[in-house]
Amino acid sequence: MKHRFYLGDALEVLKTLPDQSVHCCVSSPPYWGLRDYGTATWEGGEESCDHVVAEIRTGFNLAESVVSVRGGAKKLKEIPKLQARAICPKCGAKRMDKQIGLESTPKEYVEQLVDVFREVWRVL
Repeated sequence: MKHRFYLGDALEVLKTLPDQSVHCCVSSPPYWGLRDYGTATWEGGEESCDHVVAEIRTGFNLAESVVSVRGGAKKLKEIPKLQARAICPKCGAKRMDKQIGLESTPKEYVEQLVDVFREVWRVL
């Protein structure tokens, strides 16, 4: 029996596989808006720009405060800087990130999962 593991963007890798060529697919898609794995890149704008739109001030009790951020609830001391979400207002750079789970709306998230699992269905 031959086993293969594929590493890469799920949709892109699945599209390279022939119909009915897979016997098993193990998947654990991320929840919508829960995590950001830090894989974003910036396109355009100024190379020297840090794309930071706000710094969170921390103080005695403030640093222990828990806030809801893209990526789940975190203590303020864990997120001292907030980067722009889509377009940097300072230099106009565009944030490029294909992570499933970081779509703007739950509808877009579900549409992305449907695209992936249509391909899973095809190759199984």
